[in-house]
Amino acid sequence: MKTTLSLDARKRVTLPSEVGAKPGDLMDLEVMDDGRIVLTPIVKIPKHQMWAWTERFDRKLAEATLNQSHKVRLSDPGVMDDLAKALNINI
Repeated sequence: MKTTLSLDARKRVTLPSEVGAKPGDLMDLEVMDDGRIVLTPIVKIPKHQMWAWTERFDRKLAEATLNQSHKVRLSDPGVMDDLAKALNINI
């Protein structure tokens, strides 16, 4: 989707409803070297859940999924706690 937006008196823009942004949504704003402005929707992750977004966790999860002898669903009771203990992470 491409559209032209105009700034109001307070230098704000209104995003079209097709974008799907809601009041209070967080956006990362980046001004590129060529002058383009890029808005990227972001989600805050609670600090106690940050361990699940580390490279180490991604690597261990990838290793576990490659090893077919460890077929475990993350939705099974206690699996996330067991995984955190195996990775020495406090949750």
